[in-house]
Amino acid sequence: MAKLVVFRSRVREAVFDLRGASCLVGRARSCHLQLDDRLISRRHAWFTTTEAGRWQIADLRTANGLFVNDDRVVSAELSSGDVVTLGQHVLVFRDENLTSTESAAAVAYVHRWQGPGTESTHRLPQVKIEDLLVRARLRLRTHVVLLGTEPTAIPMEKPNHVVGFASDCDLVLPGGKWFPRRALELTMDAQESWFVSALSPLAAVKVNGERVDQRLLVDGDLVSVRGCTLRFHTALADQ
Repeated sequence: MAKLVVFRSRVREAVFDLRGASCLVGRARSCHLQLDDRLISRRHAWFTTTEAGRWQIADLRTANGLFVNDDRVVSAELSSGDVVTLGQHVLVFRDENLTSTESAAAVAYVHRWQGPGTESTHRLPQVKIEDLLVRARLRLRTHVVLLGTEPTAIPMEKPNHVVGFASDCDLVLPGGKWFPRRALELTMDAQESWFVSALSPLAAVKVNGERVDQRLLVDGDLVSVRGCTLRFHTALADQ
């Protein structure tokens, strides 16, 4: 009886007997051989026998295709030791007459296979992981990023934030003491939309390079005043 030796990323998973005259392979539960693989279609490949009793395989018009011994095929007749690749899986076809040489060749192919899922795993440094976690938490709430040599993210934790150059502002900008104490205000209305409003005629407030007195903000807007720039971000849930 013909068989399929099933490997996933070089790890042997199972030996599947090809019973009857056909076998459907894919992710769907209705398949004879169901493979849990996001790169495989629900109905991916169709094994059938010819009138001469030989097995053949056909690609069921899939996006990621079907490969036999490294060659992408629409359909192909199989011989003992042939290697069928679909997604992250390798299926070694073998019949009762598979020789030791053919078996060794198939095993060698699987070990040198460089398909999806065989990439090396990279571990991020702890500092990088913590930075990513902070960024993820910020993305869940509305915030602004003060751009500069070292960008600083500030969450918008209340409905209004006064921005300026005095120490009593909610967001203190870098600058000289002669700059306006209160330059602009960021406010949220009842619909949870955010606006920027200019507070001083001595400090031109610009949104994306255009001077404004008041403007509705959208994700990614750049708010600038006196050489300082804030990048506004809405909460991830609002996008």
